[in-house]
Amino acid sequence: MPKLPPISSESAWPYALRLLSQRHYSQASLHKKLRQREVPEVGCAAIIQKLNDLGLLNDAHYAETMARNEANYRHASSRLIGLKLRQKGIAPSLINHALNQEGGDIPEEFDRALYHAKQYQSRHADQAWREFRQKLAGYLYRKGFPAPVIRRVIEDLSQNLEA
Repeated sequence: MPKLPPISSESAWPYALRLLSQRHYSQASLHKKLRQREVPEVGCAAIIQKLNDLGLLNDAHYAETMARNEANYRHASSRLIGLKLRQKGIAPSLINHALNQEGGDIPEEFDRALYHAKQYQSRHADQAWREFRQKLAGYLYRKGFPAPVIRRVIEDLSQNLEA
């Protein structure tokens, strides 16, 4: 990726607003974008603080939105969502809060794992049950689902096959 040309401190505020008009950013991600354009550290901190004060930059809201989107549309595991949020520079307390919201819009971990299992099953219907079960467990584990959830999903699928 080519290096972006530096911008002046005066141009940093409009640049930050333009970035936020295109998509949401975490504080750490926006800070990184500003530093890539060689905005001084003091200027980055001032811009991020001003955006926080105006309510345009909010890591808690960013974490909740990303967790909900990853769970609902990508059916990602909580472990994978947490990893992505950590990579975006979100604090662990905000990650835990986003993943553990009571009554939120995030489907249960079991439902998300079952979704992936059914997708996998439709692509590998010709395998013997024993081989399929082993490969499915590995697939779900690589997707970040915990072992107890994987066992429940496999039990659920085996009951559906018997019925």
